[in-house]
Amino acid sequence: MLDDEQKFLANIRRAETDDLLNRVTVERWGMDPDAVRWIKEELASRDVTPAMILDYETQFEGCLRDEQGRWVICSYCRKPAVVRCWGWHRLWKRIPIFPRVVSMCKDHAAKPNG
Repeated sequence: MLDDEQKFLANIRRAETDDLLNRVTVERWGMDPDAVRWIKEELASRDVTPAMILDYETQFEGCLRDEQGRWVICSYCRKPAVVRCWGWHRLWKRIPIFPRVVSMCKDHAAKPNG
């Protein structure tokens, strides 16, 4: 096994179950098939069934998708976005520099300033 694979497997083992569910549903489109398989195996070792993965995925119905059918990811976290709007590119996360289009999940869209 390659060193990168060992690092990836160690990362999977340390990750929280919700993070792994997010990776195997929302983020799977750009992932290597082996990585998806390893994540599913880790989830199975945590007693997460394929039906539970499908249930997790259904909560994102109504979220934005791109032209290829992949979920649009929030500009501020790794959850699927529910809205695209104008926001600010900020220097050091504080000083607004120029406007840009941002994607926001339901959590960030609910905040007053995104």
